Amino acid sequence: MDFNIQVKEIRSKLNLSQTEFSKTFNIPLRSIQNWEQGYRSPDTATKSYLKIISEDPEMVKYLLEK
Repeated sequence: MDFNIQVKEIRSKLNLSQTEFSKTFNIPLRSIQNWEQGYRSPDTATKSYLKIISEDPEMVKYLLEK
């Protein structure tokens, strides 16, 4: 399972800053910055999480707030 995950595209689609995306989905800000700048890539589990965020961000927010 290899997703071509573009974190910046997901974040932009949701109209969130890096800080807002980090806080909303409990992802370290530094990780987001590294992914978007091309210094690192998300691991497989994180790619799956990002795919779910991309497909249904409201569900993810709901589940994280429970």
